[in-house]
Amino acid sequence: MSYDIFVYTSNLSDRVEDVKNPFTGEVTSQPVGESVTDEERLAILGIIDPVKEFGPDEIGAYGVKLSDGSSIELFFDGLDEVGKFCFGMLALDQFAIEIAEFVFQLAEAGHLVIQVGPEGGYVALSDEIADRVGGRWEDVIVIKSAEELFELIQSPFEEWAGFRDRVEDSFDDGGEF
Repeated sequence: MSYDIFVYTSNLSDRVEDVKNPFTGEVTSQPVGESVTDEERLAILGIIDPVKEFGPDEIGAYGVKLSDGSSIELFFDGLDEVGKFCFGMLALDQFAIEIAEFVFQLAEAGHLVIQVGPEGGYVALSDEIADRVGGRWEDVIVIKSAEELFELIQSPFEEWAGFRDRVEDSFDDGGEF
């Protein structure tokens, strides 16, 4: 069980193509040509590599360990290939200022938009990026520091952690989910 933060490229496209869902057979329109640039991709890898414990594996998972001892699992499928990385997920089981700094650095390096949890709003690090993605995501918040990101994530993370702890306690007491 993890608290998930999502990141998306800000390089959005107006081009779409019809894609058939392999599970449902439903055909939907999906954007084409949206990925980080090679320069952004290399900058993101430059943030990950010094703290990387493993990865990428066959599904694009990386494990990182920060200097404060906190760990994050990243699901960044396609980051190891040019033109393939367009979004990713950071799975957290703990939250600290150093994690917020790491997420901020990733977003800054890759010009990424941050979704602060599964139901959270969207965050950009500049007015330019907020304007670029405003047609897709409404009410994009612009922040300028990792401390602001920490404040945005801290309360929803604590609510999630309380839920997680109650669930885990119920299992420890022999309860069922």
